[in-house]
Amino acid sequence: MIAPWVAAALVLLALLPAAASLWARPQPQRFAAMVAYSCLCGFWLGYHVHEKAILPVRCVCMCVCCEILVMCVCLCMVSNSGKEQYHVL
Repeated sequence: MIAPWVAAALVLLALLPAAASLWARPQPQRFAAMVAYSCLCGFWLGYHVHEKAILPVRCVCMCVCCEILVMCVCLCMVSNSGKEQYHVL
């Protein structure tokens, strides 16, 4: 069993490189990518995550995917993440 503090530490460790990079070179496009990345880290490494937690990542990726090619790839990756849970309903 993983303790909640371990999950929180993993999320913070995963966010550290991207936050340091954004702090060094702040740009609006990079900020949007950081928001999507931080939501994705919380979804992947969070202690108790519901399948609806992927929705903020999808929304941010859809808003900036026309400007940044990497966001298009991210949107393709996360667009299928919550589909398996919904077909059971």
